[in-house]
Amino acid sequence: MNSEIIKEKARLEACNQHREIGALRDSLQERGNEPYIDQQPSYFPPELVGHLPKNSNILYHCYLMELEQKFAYEIPVHDIVLVLRNKLEAELGSLHFDLDVDRGSLTVNFKYVGVINLSTKQVLLCRRFQKTLLSVLIYHDLKSLNERMDGDILGVETDYLLLPATGKHQRPLIIDWKCVTSVLFSCKKNDESHLNCSLPKGRARIVQTKDGPVCTCLLQKSLVHTPHTDQVYCTTGILELNANSRMQHRRGKITTYKEYYEERHGIKLRFEHESWVSGRHIFRVKNYLQRCRNRKEKELSKQSVELPPELCSIVMSPISVNTFYSFSFVPSIMHRVESLLIAANLKKMYSDHYTQNDAIPISKVLEAITTKKCQEKFDLESLETLGDSFLKYAVTQQLFKTYQDQPEGVLTSKKEKIISNAALCEFGCHRRLPRLNVRHLESLLNYSFRDTSLLVEALTHGSMFREIPRDYERLEFLGDSVLDYLMTKHFYYEYPGLSPEQLTDMRSASVNNECYARSAVKFGLHKHILRDSQELDKQIVKTCNNFEKLSSESTFGWDAETTFTEVLGDIIESLAGAILVDSGYNKEMVFGSIRPLLEPLITPETPMSHPVKELTELCQKKHYEMEEINKNRNDNEGLSYITVKVNAKGHLFEHTAKATNGKTAKKLAYKEVLKSLKDKKLKG
Repeated sequence: MNSEIIKEKARLEACNQHREIGALRDSLQERGNEPYIDQQPSYFPPELVGHLPKNSNILYHCYLMELEQKFAYEIPVHDIVLVLRNKLEAELGSLHFDLDVDRGSLTVNFKYVGVINLSTKQVLLCRRFQKTLLSVLIYHDLKSLNERMDGDILGVETDYLLLPATGKHQRPLIIDWKCVTSVLFSCKKNDESHLNCSLPKGRARIVQTKDGPVCTCLLQKSLVHTPHTDQVYCTTGILELNANSRMQHRRGKITTYKEYYEERHGIKLRFEHESWVSGRHIFRVKNYLQRCRNRKEKELSKQSVELPPELCSIVMSPISVNTFYSFSFVPSIMHRVESLLIAANLKKMYSDHYTQNDAIPISKVLEAITTKKCQEKFDLESLETLGDSFLKYAVTQQLFKTYQDQPEGVLTSKKEKIISNAALCEFGCHRRLPRLNVRHLESLLNYSFRDTSLLVEALTHGSMFREIPRDYERLEFLGDSVLDYLMTKHFYYEYPGLSPEQLTDMRSASVNNECYARSAVKFGLHKHILRDSQELDKQIVKTCNNFEKLSSESTFGWDAETTFTEVLGDIIESLAGAILVDSGYNKEMVFGSIRPLLEPLITPETPMSHPVKELTELCQKKHYEMEEINKNRNDNEGLSYITVKVNAKGHLFEHTAKATNGKTAKKLAYKEVLKSLKDKKLKG
């Protein structure tokens, strides 16, 4: 025998043996060598995102973040209120954790303090305060603040508010609204409306700032900007010095403030006898969650500065330095809150199917998804070691039971291939977890989901995960009724004076599975249905092929002579149900999202009567005899046959129609008989 043939047979036999022990797949590709797609969709907790509704009053849940300062510092921290549209589960609503700050430890304790109703105007005010304060803390300038403020206050964004809390003696009024309104400060408005001064009688006076005269009570607790240096400062009080006071340079030279400003900045101070204000550099925002963070970072050499009021432009007032210091911890706090919410949602995803997971603390789930590179005080290393041992045990036990006749060497090889990092990564990536083009679908619906799992559920057919009863049917049940109501309401107000019969006909012609299915195919929604059924695939392909032959002018009426797969119409209803739930049962938002898919809508001038209804009513009115027979199904062809006969005073009209379901066959048979009757009448 040829030596090359012998070698080829040997190679083939080796491949078969490797495949038997799991080293190769049936396609003879080596396991674990597939490229890993590192780019994965970003996930943001749905509890923190959403739309700003147009309602006059919006219900929010308030959580007091009590900051416990375990170190001595001249500036004490103030509590902060986290305001959310959704109430957190109990474990998250009472969480607490520590931040490793420069001077010691800061403990954050969460406490649920009830609900509050805010108007849209109040929400926008809070968002403006939050964005201004955090932008100044993070960027330390005002150059791009206006750019960051423009365009996104009303848009889809983070849907939570971080607000200053009142002092303990001022509660139960939990939010410090006086501080929140500091973002609206205007010299002109305050000059006109400032009546109640917070300073003792005799100590208040008017001083000249860059933008105009203000009371000293408004200047001494504010955020100011000095255009000549382009710096921002927190002011902390009024000093007993002025432009003529003496100051000492770093090199020991003594001069007056007036002379210094003229020499250094080329500015001649005009108000020589005006008392100056004490300012402080803005706090640096740092990562207080890092395990190995260096506490001894060099701070600014001089925290306090003396500022002439005439060179200060007030940005926010009144707002204390304590508020700025407290909010400098917010980025670290919210990072921890966000990561815990991600862990909570991951836990819930698995708890829905494995109830024994309920006992696992959310903090432990967070630990399991935190890598060492995050430099947190915890990471997944210990849990990974434990999990590695358990997987080895579980796989060994299963292989021992499954392959009872195999030797130890084969079992070991199989085990190593199954639990290798490459194999585990591959198993995770090929677990058939649903993946959707969320951005495309949200753009199509003109709606951004706070909870994208609702979008996944709305497009998941029952065949996808048979062991998990979580498909679109519940949302479809809800969406069916809300679309029925919304379309009826639209026609009622759009065309006043319609008779009940006309209103019913318009609704029936618009709110039906055929109408919805056309819209689904027209906008390509069928491509996004998550399914695992070859039969359903065939039905959708056939429907799409037939759809191309239909008129594209309308999505309503009963003129189609093809059968539309029911699931195509159902997903329009399930998407409506998903938007309804996600938007907090905002019906107008549902109509605004779904209506464009159904355009153009029907009008009173549009022929809309259903053939079955129209023929039945005609026969009743004219006293014609009608008979529906041969209602059977040929399973070999997969078709239903229906014959309709009408005896119109001696004239017999008959038609037999076939379709993939009885409903369509019946519609077609009635339609043809009705057409024949009308043609006969036209011919006299």
